[in-house]
Amino acid sequence: MSIALYDDDFRRYVHVPFNLELMKLATYYKRKNEIVVLTPSIQRDRHTSIFLQKDYNDGIFIRNPLSYDNLTTGGLAYTGGTYAPMDEAIERCSADTGIYSKVEPLFCTNAFYTQAFKVMSRAIHFRLSLDGSTIWKAYATQLSNLRNANCLFLHDPNLGEIEGARDVINSLLSHMPNNVTGRRVGSKFPIVVKDDQDLLDWTNFRNTAAFYSLQYNGVMDDEVFYDFVQHTKGTTITDQLVYNIGAGARYATDEFLMNQLPKIFKQVVFSRSHKLKIRLNYTEDFFLDPRWKKLLILWQSYALQPKDTDNEFFIKAPFSFYIEGVYKGTFFLRGVERREEIRDILQFVKQENYELFKLFYECNEVTLKGGKFENDSVRN
Repeated sequence: MSIALYDDDFRRYVHVPFNLELMKLATYYKRKNEIVVLTPSIQRDRHTSIFLQKDYNDGIFIRNPLSYDNLTTGGLAYTGGTYAPMDEAIERCSADTGIYSKVEPLFCTNAFYTQAFKVMSRAIHFRLSLDGSTIWKAYATQLSNLRNANCLFLHDPNLGEIEGARDVINSLLSHMPNNVTGRRVGSKFPIVVKDDQDLLDWTNFRNTAAFYSLQYNGVMDDEVFYDFVQHTKGTTITDQLVYNIGAGARYATDEFLMNQLPKIFKQVVFSRSHKLKIRLNYTEDFFLDPRWKKLLILWQSYALQPKDTDNEFFIKAPFSFYIEGVYKGTFFLRGVERREEIRDILQFVKQENYELFKLFYECNEVTLKGGKFENDSVRN
């Protein structure tokens, strides 16, 4: 038999984690002495069986899959986001990362992705749960050569919801080499944290720079945001936080626009003062007026701008200074392309929320007082 494995996510996006199901299928069929290949295309006449996996639901699917009598489709994109376990004999298999070796030149487009590919190739890929909530009793059958591994790479789509997940991960890490590159954790999907303490607990792991992200739903209290930044100094976790400010609401209410946006802006100022990236997330239609969305694009760029400088004046420059640079073309920003847009956004904010507008000029530094960020800027 000839077994073809097709990674739809990789073929579309390239810089994504390896697919665990395909790596397990490779191990399973190689044990049966079958010919197994990671195929770049689907050709029904060339292979006895074809397995297609797709986890990221982008709305793009293979046409007429039922017309292929030798094609099996799988993955979260086909199961509505809920994991559908394979046969237990396959689930128990360890992951064969070697099937991705031929696509290394496609993945390794720069030093960052070259390192990411190396980490994934040497990692132990597995999942802790089959039902999404409890530890699978036979999860250890997936593990091989734990004492020589540097990274645990988890593929659970809802790792934060699995009871006891962190305890198991810590236990496994204790059996791995404790060196500069060892005892790291990667995750294919963002880990959705349950609460403030849960956020801090998941930051305790040494993570892979390319594939490990946390998702916080809602607007953080300033004290939590402060603790998170202090807790993760010197790591890449702050860059990998998905800050889902629009969680729990269909669209931005007046209360959100008037009270939460100034709060978020002060958190952006705090991020900039520590040269940290902040990724503000929300649904496409969360803001009824697109000018709010463009404003947040400006905020995220403003927070990230001083990352490569130690110039204190530049780091503490107010948002108005950055806006002026974008307007004059000194700073380039994708997503806000015309000078007229800048003027329109500022006039819009001035009209809709004047207190927020004033912060753009008057707030370039904040201090945590009484659990809240307060404007601590010195105006010349």
